[in-house]
Amino acid sequence: MPRLPLAALVLVALTQVFSALPATAGPRPLPSIMPYLEERDDYNGPMPLRQRNGGQIRGHVMNVDYRSGMMTVQARNGRILDILVLPSTNISGRSGFQTIADIARGAQVHVIMSRRGNSFIAQLITIR
Repeated sequence: MPRLPLAALVLVALTQVFSALPATAGPRPLPSIMPYLEERDDYNGPMPLRQRNGGQIRGHVMNVDYRSGMMTVQARNGRILDILVLPSTNISGRSGFQTIADIARGAQVHVIMSRRGNSFIAQLITIR
């Protein structure tokens, strides 16, 4: 019988020790496309923005942030866009389907996008 109170005492002591430790900063969370919310004046509260056609762009890749999935493309007319590349984005090149790791700075791309709020989301990327 003396083991049960001893085990409870050890458990309480360990709980106090671990709760007194400072919280460590873990890895930074990846950005999410949600919540892109627009405020509404009615009683429904904030509603998610609807995704719509964002058009297309042809140009060269100025920068790719592989961690966050953001790609910066400069069009032939000089327009610069930051485009979010999701895991569901179809990326194709000369040797078939590719990944975001195959997109390098300076690559010529054709991107078909959707738009949610002020953010552009790549749906189909063709690497030339």
